[in-house]
Amino acid sequence: MDLFVNPGLLWFSALIAAPIIIYLIHRQHYQRRKWAAMEFLVRALRKSRRRLQLQNLLLLLARILIILLVVLAAARPILRQVSLGSPAGARSNWILLLDISYSMGYREGTSSLFDRARETLIRIADDLVRPDDSVALMTMAHDPEKILARRHLTAAELAEFRAELTRELEDLRLSARSIRLVPALRLLDDLTQEFSDAAGEPEPCKIILFSDLQAKDWLGDDGPRDREAREILEGLRKRGNTISVARLSSDERRLNVAITGLSVRPRLVAREVPVSVSVTVENLGERDAENLDLTLRILAAEELAEEAEQREALLGEVLRLPAGESATRTVSHRFDAAGYHVVSAELRSDGLVLDNRRFLTIDVEDDLELVLVDGDPSIQLLERETFYLERALQPRDDGAGGLGVRLSPFLPQYVTVDQLGDVDWSRFSVAILADVAEIPPASRRALERFVSEGGALLVFLGDNVRAEEYNEQFLKEGGGLLPVPLLGSRGDPSAAVFLQFSDPAHPVARYFQTHESNLYLSGAIVAFFRYFEVDARELPSGVRVLCRFNDLERSPAVFDNAYGRGRVMWFLSSADRSWNDLPVWQDYVVFLYESISYLVGFGTRADNLEVGETFVRQYPGEQFASQVVLRAPSGEDSILSRERVQPLAMREIPGEKRFRISHEDTSIPGIYRLELHRPQSPDTKTVEAFAVNVDPEEGKLRTLSSDDFEIHFGFRPAAYDATEKAESLAEQEGALRGHEYAPWLLFLAVCLLLAETAMAFWFGRGGR
Repeated sequence: MDLFVNPGLLWFSALIAAPIIIYLIHRQHYQRRKWAAMEFLVRALRKSRRRLQLQNLLLLLARILIILLVVLAAARPILRQVSLGSPAGARSNWILLLDISYSMGYREGTSSLFDRARETLIRIADDLVRPDDSVALMTMAHDPEKILARRHLTAAELAEFRAELTRELEDLRLSARSIRLVPALRLLDDLTQEFSDAAGEPEPCKIILFSDLQAKDWLGDDGPRDREAREILEGLRKRGNTISVARLSSDERRLNVAITGLSVRPRLVAREVPVSVSVTVENLGERDAENLDLTLRILAAEELAEEAEQREALLGEVLRLPAGESATRTVSHRFDAAGYHVVSAELRSDGLVLDNRRFLTIDVEDDLELVLVDGDPSIQLLERETFYLERALQPRDDGAGGLGVRLSPFLPQYVTVDQLGDVDWSRFSVAILADVAEIPPASRRALERFVSEGGALLVFLGDNVRAEEYNEQFLKEGGGLLPVPLLGSRGDPSAAVFLQFSDPAHPVARYFQTHESNLYLSGAIVAFFRYFEVDARELPSGVRVLCRFNDLERSPAVFDNAYGRGRVMWFLSSADRSWNDLPVWQDYVVFLYESISYLVGFGTRADNLEVGETFVRQYPGEQFASQVVLRAPSGEDSILSRERVQPLAMREIPGEKRFRISHEDTSIPGIYRLELHRPQSPDTKTVEAFAVNVDPEEGKLRTLSSDDFEIHFGFRPAAYDATEKAESLAEQEGALRGHEYAPWLLFLAVCLLLAETAMAFWFGRGGR
């Protein structure tokens, strides 16, 4: 049966009326007047009238046929219509899945994979979907959703559906997150259930997947990433559904380089204290990368957005990075002023732009004040329990060849137990107890309140500590600062034990592992001659054991636990050299700084998030802001410009004299700035910031091959080729449709046009 691809264009066949109307106009009759001189001419014309009428009719017919052939060619008549192997006349159920994860933004030439997918989806609607077919479109995303679904489209509804599909595809935007495969397949399974016959039995569906098929989404180390994915696919195929995959890329070895790390050390940053800013670039592709332009900039959050890209780069370098390798560049920097600062790293260029930028916000302090509580005070500095702590936390730079700069963000204040009652805890971020035997009840309650409200506490033990008294003061049946009972001290000066990291995932241990080549971590570290014991079997689930001793029992040495909004780290030996050699360990200062940074991190505000995470920041009552304005990135190609402006509310936390700001829409990576207007200074504003970054794992572009499908999921999906370097459109349409007559009709129209021109010339010449 003959069909038309564009039947709506057949209405233009009405244009054949134009030559007929022109012909009739020229045949209109005029009033006759006899004129003797014309009688001879009239007699001659009567002899040739039949010939002239025949010539005019031939020209009229040729012109009508030319118009009709052009209209038919535009309507594209075909012999049959076959849809990816469907028998002629069969009704089809189409389910189209579109991957909108940010890796689909990879560009090859002038178009991205996402652009090609959208164009191909529109072609499918134009070329393959026929009257009485059913169609559904859904997204594969972190949160997949059904975009549209239409059942048994009539010929009139088909054109409307195509227009609606085009609008929906134009409105779709790439997500900055990876897909979640199982939720997407669950939604697909539900969609197939919607296509059923009159008896309610599910009908087979033709499923076409438009995705770059990243292997990381489908496979784990030992097979399918999730067994449920394989089970859903098997169920779909058992019910007669067919699965095809659109091949969007013509390059099997795509290049992608991403910024995978941006950090500052130490994590606690103070004004005028030197820090190290590190940026890590990784080649996630399978080809060597050449001429990579890497830049690093730092600016204060309150600076104008327009200045961001004009600021002189702190680092500018052109890199060459072999496939699969990474490179880290580190620069030193000192912040001149306190407040929020923004670090941005940018890489140019490759096919995937979104992971070529990374952001970091840093809250630079004037000083980070600590209170050191000495349980063994002395007039002689060297004899104090806190002597080594003081030297480590506030090293001096007054020797020969001094740098003349601050070397530490900390400002420690030394107190004895008797002076604890006079401490203003609101000034401090960290408290350190060193061999403190007993704390007066009022001071102990103040200390507990300090930690519960977000403070950090580091406890060292020693000769003055008695296990029974500590258990009574701090244990409180597992609800106090101490999560597990102390069992007493043990040790032998002639048989030392050594410290070992026991939790590789702990942030402090992870830092040491990352910098193992520069630190002294070979084998056991630091000799200990005496320490307190705890029963490791009684440690609650929330306790993290950072270090253990290498004795037979693998006794805990350093562990930390939460208390309210704060955190406590217990070091089961002394802070001086009476029980161990920790203060003379080469990496003692690094260990102490990282431990304090880790503790303070539990009470500080979350300043650096991944896309999709909810931003929450808390403020004490005296920092209440009556007006808060959020300036969020718009998704345009800029660091801070073209922002979206949105008011936020600072809400009181029930039962506490604190306030909170929260913001859930962090779908766009970039820098988010907060402008806070406080009642006590309405004419000035405080500018804060937080950063949102993409997960660089999404930049791993290795594709799941047909062999991978067959090995891990038990089938080899059909291939639907959507690449620009694939077969020509005419060859694809020939495979999908059958024979098409449009070229022949255009050829006949051209031939008729030439014939009409020749006849008009010949007839006109003969009439002269």
